[in-house]
Amino acid sequence: MKRLSNIVVSSRVHSMREAWTSIFSLTAARCVIAAVLLLGSVVSAGPQRDVIGPEQWVALSGRLTMEREAGGVAGFRWHIVYGKEPTVITCTAGSAWKAIGRLSFEVRSDRDGPLFIRFDQSDKKIFLTYFDVSQSWQRIALTSADLRPFGDGATGQMDAALIDRVFLVDLNGSDGDARGERTVWVRDMSVGTEALLQTDKAVALPVPNSAPNDTNRLTYSDLVGDLTHLERLAVLPLPGERSAQWSSYDRRSRYAADTAQYAGWGANEDGVGVIRMEGDRAVLAEMAGPGCITRIWTAQPGKGHVKIYLDGSDQPAIDLPFAGYFDGRNSPFDFPSLVYHSAKGANCYVPIPYQKSCKIVADPGWGMYYHFTYKTFPTGTIVPTFTRQLSKDGRGALVATDAFLRDRLGTDPASSRTASATETRNIICPAGQTVTVATLKGPRAVTALKVTPVDVPPDEMGAALREVTLSITWDDDRSPAVWTPLGDFFGTAPGVNNYRSLPCGMTKDGFYSYWYMPFSKKAAITLTNDGARSRSFAFRITHAPTTRPLNQLGRFHVKWHRDAFAPREATRWMDWTLLETSGRGRYCGVALHIWNPRGHWWGEGDEKFFVDGEKFPSTFGTGSEDYFGYAWCSPDIFHKAFHSQTRNDGENRGHISVNRWHISDSVPFQESFDGVIEKYFLNRSQTLYDATVYWYLDAGGVDPYSPVPVGRRSGYYIEPRSYTERDAIEGEQLRVLETTRGVAERQELFNYDGDWSGDAQLFWGGGRPGDRLTLALPVPKAGKYAIEVRLTKANDYGIVRFMLDGKKIGDTFDQYYPSVTPGGTLSLGTHRLSQGDHKLFVAIVGANQAAGDSYLFGLDWIKIRPN
Repeated sequence: MKRLSNIVVSSRVHSMREAWTSIFSLTAARCVIAAVLLLGSVVSAGPQRDVIGPEQWVALSGRLTMEREAGGVAGFRWHIVYGKEPTVITCTAGSAWKAIGRLSFEVRSDRDGPLFIRFDQSDKKIFLTYFDVSQSWQRIALTSADLRPFGDGATGQMDAALIDRVFLVDLNGSDGDARGERTVWVRDMSVGTEALLQTDKAVALPVPNSAPNDTNRLTYSDLVGDLTHLERLAVLPLPGERSAQWSSYDRRSRYAADTAQYAGWGANEDGVGVIRMEGDRAVLAEMAGPGCITRIWTAQPGKGHVKIYLDGSDQPAIDLPFAGYFDGRNSPFDFPSLVYHSAKGANCYVPIPYQKSCKIVADPGWGMYYHFTYKTFPTGTIVPTFTRQLSKDGRGALVATDAFLRDRLGTDPASSRTASATETRNIICPAGQTVTVATLKGPRAVTALKVTPVDVPPDEMGAALREVTLSITWDDDRSPAVWTPLGDFFGTAPGVNNYRSLPCGMTKDGFYSYWYMPFSKKAAITLTNDGARSRSFAFRITHAPTTRPLNQLGRFHVKWHRDAFAPREATRWMDWTLLETSGRGRYCGVALHIWNPRGHWWGEGDEKFFVDGEKFPSTFGTGSEDYFGYAWCSPDIFHKAFHSQTRNDGENRGHISVNRWHISDSVPFQESFDGVIEKYFLNRSQTLYDATVYWYLDAGGVDPYSPVPVGRRSGYYIEPRSYTERDAIEGEQLRVLETTRGVAERQELFNYDGDWSGDAQLFWGGGRPGDRLTLALPVPKAGKYAIEVRLTKANDYGIVRFMLDGKKIGDTFDQYYPSVTPGGTLSLGTHRLSQGDHKLFVAIVGANQAAGDSYLFGLDWIKIRPN
């Protein structure tokens, strides 16, 4: 007999529902686990942290030693070696075999040939069973009676209690050497999760039973699996699939169907909006099932309880202080990669499914600001009703996903795939030319795209990554579905901003993307260099066969744009379009780059998603930073699996780059998707947006975006020039001593037509006739001075009178004007003043009839000129 050579396996986490053409590669460990390892849980090498259910799949690859101990009972130990040595599992819990009495599984291989399972007893007895592995699935059922003695020392009946080692061995070696890589899959249809153990980590990833809605029954592990299953995003949505969000947006924003008008569209009291009050409790959300909450966010969680009632129960499935959803102290909201604070924002990605209904109510003191993002499944889908006491499988799925997101961001969550191939290309792209990176034949899918700039000087990197564009055209399409500056494709801009997220990122070793990109006939990948210098890049493109019919899959689209669409209605002037598309598909996220040269907060704008022709958006957010998972205008850099702030040049001034990936919460659409985010600082303020948007679309869908000339995508971010009044004291720099009512503060004015000194003014709001604002007016030395002021005029400003040290000066001034504009120079007379601070009073005396009941005040500057 030839020397027994081992089987080398690939470690691939995939879906049982996807015909098992690309699932976990498996060594002997699975065979043993089916028979021997039902006593405990698989844990990672090194210090034990969490456990995974024993009924899970395990794939082992690499050189490692794994141990398990549960409840004080020694479980098993195995040592996996590949190369020319056989695969070995050393067992210390053989009595489980006696309790079960049989191995039952299905097996297939990437090539035909005999396979053996060999059991060695500690008394040197060896037992062997043989089965012929084919490339199609076959059921294997073994009992202890099927095992035959082997070798000189093997006589009599196998004693399960004495099992010492188990081998999975391959007789197809050549001259006793390993024949090369072989992949074996083993499955048990009753199992719903899989565990992946690699050379230096033990990571388990939940693998759902089916692709979305291929079956009408989903387990909790399926729903957890959605957090990392990028391939599933390509599956075109079935009728009835939807994603929406309840939030605390200002309920004054509304759409009147009878007049087809939007009212209060810029209302911005977004922290306290609720559906209704029931006594002293606020109803935050109400959903009909079957569905699942996919994300919870807040900016200010309080101690008041938030209760989630599921499926009509009068007892809450969850009853915690709102802060308790995010503080990591309450199971199962205790996984730091799924529940955390990022730049002052609180996030929770633990799935909360329900079959019939979900109602969320809050006690007084719950806090301010909330998002509950949820998805609804087609009618007839069966999902489990959430309970905090998760099954072993359910918690194991969360353990696995949390570990992956903690330790392995930057690697493909799908691991290896059957029959995958990697193309390596070193590309030189001369100035002004387009070059082909690769042309791939289908049907296949690009599963990884990695790029490393070669010899690009650091001070030229930002320009190079905007001047060079990436295009990908699927099949026979005339226009590329992917068109974006090369750097922006990887989710951040401008330049290189190192970060890691689930689908893409930038690292010191290069840029990576794991977005799943299927195609039927061919994929053509090209670079175009619109710059003045030749550029070089190293490409690694991994592709694999598709695992489901192409007519079920959308094509991957990525487009970069600036101000591609104007708002449709005047009342929606602030709605800046992220993505407008029609057809059938899924919105999967956006990377937004902001050029904010004047500093201060750039956002405050809500995201709004209009799906399939909705007049009122099914997703209505509470602020720009809230959508991107942080809060309170924080400039802090953070990197998370599903959202990041990858760049902030400091205090929100200069370049800011943020992204948000919709993975478990992708937004499906059957007819159209119109996604916007409010932009209150218009382009004339020199606060500029550009977006890279990611979505899937069916072959007949409409992608309206065209390539953008290099002059509009590179070099447009320049420092603004502002006007400063000579010899003037800026109004916003005056010291406020008192207001009898309202607040006086600095207001930025660079977003309005006209020139204000320093692009700002002192703004006083909230006053009424008879109220006074008192300012400290500094006088450098005693003398006679002419006093002049410049006020702002607008349609909601009042009539005011000035007083100096209690004495009226000048005339009354009516600040009314139909639009916001700087006024002319006004004289307050000539006065003899002593050195030091004097009190300048502004008194409201009324308002222009056209201004209505409004009495605002704005002061641009004041001069005291020696006379």
